[in-house]
Amino acid sequence: MAMQYLLPAMIAAGILSVGPAGAQPSRKGRIIDEIGISAGPLVYQGDLSPSPAGAWKTARPALSAQATRITGARSALQASLLLGGLRGDEARYPSPAYRQERSLAFRTRVLELSAGGRWAPLGGFDGSRLVTPYLTGQTGLALLRVRPDASGMNGSFAPTENAAILPLLAADMAHRKPGLLPFASLGVGVRRQVADRWMMTLESGYRWTRSDHVDGFSRLANPDSRDHYAYHSVGLAYALPCGRGTRCPRPLR
Repeated sequence: MAMQYLLPAMIAAGILSVGPAGAQPSRKGRIIDEIGISAGPLVYQGDLSPSPAGAWKTARPALSAQATRITGARSALQASLLLGGLRGDEARYPSPAYRQERSLAFRTRVLELSAGGRWAPLGGFDGSRLVTPYLTGQTGLALLRVRPDASGMNGSFAPTENAAILPLLAADMAHRKPGLLPFASLGVGVRRQVADRWMMTLESGYRWTRSDHVDGFSRLANPDSRDHYAYHSVGLAYALPCGRGTRCPRPLR
């Protein structure tokens, strides 16, 4: 297993093993303690992006829903469902000049299902802190629909007689596009209590994949590099009320 998939799994396993320390248990008989939603941009990072920061000019919106189980003051488990899209367009970037000449573009629809853990080094998941910074690690599967587009390529960049470029383009267009793609995510976040049972969250998570065809291109661009992307979000979470006969964590403060 690749290290980018192993590390989030280790974080989740560590949370499972030490989670109950330092806080009252999660509500008895309940699997989910909090539900939440978040929204923000998916930012593509791959062969067609202009910098290590990703392709911000073509960032696409995403919406996510989360279900969380509080396992301790410093730990929580979370499952997430995300729907969004990725986009890249070299014509949007004037430098280096070859990007506008090559002018590759793509659109990819993304549906993610993931699970993992959160770890707050200062504690606070039990409601004992107003502001709680945390780290997050998840693994999951992404269902993709990839639509590459090379129609904007300048003829002078890839003339018909160019034996070096056209076969590479043909190979990329014919290559089977990923449909179901495993990924791993590591990120950072902070949540703040805004009402008795309501929390606001800010989070950034970077997704690693083992595919170079999230954008539909590889041999024509950079076959030695994989495609990745990030999700930057703002969200709202709600702590479910205690039912009769259940044991609850300490009140939120």
